[in-house]
Amino acid sequence: MVTASAAANRRAIAKAQVRGGLKIVRELGGGVYAVSGSMGTEYRVQDGAELVCTCPAGQAAMPCYHSAAVWLRRVAQRANATPHTPTRETAAQVRERLREESRVNVARWNDADLDDAPSLYAAAV
Repeated sequence: MVTASAAANRRAIAKAQVRGGLKIVRELGGGVYAVSGSMGTEYRVQDGAELVCTCPAGQAAMPCYHSAAVWLRRVAQRANATPHTPTRETAAQVRERLREESRVNVARWNDADLDDAPSLYAAAV
């Protein structure tokens, strides 16, 4: 991405993740990527020494989420990881997930485990 403040780059990366992360990037070959814009426009990002985008922000040498999406793809490829775009959970989904995790964690303990554990009230040795 273009040289900018760390905060501006973080904002571009966050926006890329919200807009679909790696899903909005399509490789065209030769270090060129097509990235979907928010209004349906497709922008080209050239991956070289710097990421250069054809969007208005990119042409003004400002960080854009199109370049950030390509950067995220590059990082994922280097890590040889499966690309992952975080999903937003509703409050109800978060509550249900936490309830389930609590059930699993509580189920790990049984009476034998508690009998074998040192007493919290025992005197220090």
